[in-house]
Amino acid sequence: MEDGFRIGIVGLGLIGGSLAKALRESAPGVEIYASDRRKKRVEMALGEGVISGTLGKKNLPEMDIVVLAVPVQESVKVARDLILRMAPESILTDCGSVKGEIYRALQDYWKSPCFVAGHPIAGTERSGYENGFPTLFRNRMVFLCPYKRTPRGKVALVKKMWERVGARVRTMDPDAHDHLFAFVSHLPHAVAYSLVHAIATFDSPLPIGYSAGGFRDFTRIASSDPTMWTEIMLQNREEVLRALRHFRKSLGALEEMIKKGDEEAMKRYFRMAKKTRDSLPGV
Repeated sequence: MEDGFRIGIVGLGLIGGSLAKALRESAPGVEIYASDRRKKRVEMALGEGVISGTLGKKNLPEMDIVVLAVPVQESVKVARDLILRMAPESILTDCGSVKGEIYRALQDYWKSPCFVAGHPIAGTERSGYENGFPTLFRNRMVFLCPYKRTPRGKVALVKKMWERVGARVRTMDPDAHDHLFAFVSHLPHAVAYSLVHAIATFDSPLPIGYSAGGFRDFTRIASSDPTMWTEIMLQNREEVLRALRHFRKSLGALEEMIKKGDEEAMKRYFRMAKKTRDSLPGV
């Protein structure tokens, strides 16, 4: 991205803040403007030299790309408001964990202005600008869900932005995206929250301070923002419910094996799980 290219970021939480920090390091000639309901976040970013200025109604039409990094429940409303104020040649993209709803809501904006749905597969259990860091997207996947008629050059610009901060970019159908991430992202969070909740509400107190690394590692994501994950699961409700039904079926099968003392069946069950887990990249 050449010097003078302008990127606006709406929302300076963990994702928006990390993107601003990453762009400042990897593309120092790019002008970055940002807005957030929490003025302190914008002040922090300005004070650190991360952003070039505040994003507002007057300079919004001057942006080449606008990145929407707000909670998923707000994304459609905010996106519609933004896109009506953007220049015809501008591009709007987002960072939400659910793609189907916003994809369908903005389907008329496939060209001018152009909307390219996006989802960076990155994050931590912490939230907020202060917890963002410039290497968050390095070697992480970003999925883009463009409309079939969207000009390739527009998609290429969004792809280039993410690649500039170290991400690997792929395209995917939005419904296939929501189905996949219901299983590999939304379900794990639901299970982690449920496990900790079960222990917290058990009939007799359990001294979890004595827990080993397995419990701590498995439930780390239960420290994630409860409001954010409520919104994500409700927006992807049908796919999350499908994933939960399948998980209950699998857990029920294991329960039956334990009841029957079926050692061989349990070993096969665990071996299949281990084989699948060991096949993950980077494991």
